[in-house]
Amino acid sequence: LIRPIDRLKRQASAIAARAPHEHADWQRGDELGELGQHLNHAGEQIDYLLADMEAKNTQLRQMAMYDHLTQLPNRTLFREVFTHEAAFARRHRHVMALLFVDLDRFKAINDTLGHAAGDRLLLVVSERLRAAVRGSDLVCRISGDEFLMLLSDAKSPEMVQATVQRMLESLSDVLELSGGQQAQVSASVGIAMYPQDGEDFDELVRHADMAMYQAKQDGRARYAFYEAHLDAALAERRQ
Repeated sequence: LIRPIDRLKRQASAIAARAPHEHADWQRGDELGELGQHLNHAGEQIDYLLADMEAKNTQLRQMAMYDHLTQLPNRTLFREVFTHEAAFARRHRHVMALLFVDLDRFKAINDTLGHAAGDRLLLVVSERLRAAVRGSDLVCRISGDEFLMLLSDAKSPEMVQATVQRMLESLSDVLELSGGQQAQVSASVGIAMYPQDGEDFDELVRHADMAMYQAKQDGRARYAFYEAHLDAALAERRQ
């Protein structure tokens, strides 16, 4: 009598502790055997529920950290990666470049061809942005037609310029959309350098955004580096 009770205790303890446990083979036809079978069933149900919860947690993390359309990292994940990369850059005295990319006249394309075509265009653009940089660099979508890019080891302004120019040329090619539709798009890019243009994430994004606005003012389909005088110009426009 004691041995099956101890066995039931071990089986129940393993289930309660969420420890790996085998399906116990209960041949007894008495109440202890029935209780053992019930524990087997309960253990199977708990394993299923835990696996389902883990899958849902993974899905929720995916939704919380990645853009649902392009599957690029979103701003939340981009911030986390930036914080990690900035700490590494500080220790090793590396320079990074943060790029703010805004598509030119995307709304007109969206209105003309429809939202489905607009979504397809964003997918193609995201693929071309990723192809224009190294695997160690990061591309994220932060809103409708706005992207952030982090060049984690920007050895020189000339290297950053070459990367941005390559990216702009790639985007200028005709984009093949679904249903035989085609579109052409350009982008304006603002560049802020870490650490000289800011060490804080929000500050660096703000400076890259200001430089992007300057690129649009200069005629679109081009890039601009952040300069200190842009702060004064922005303050003047807001007065």
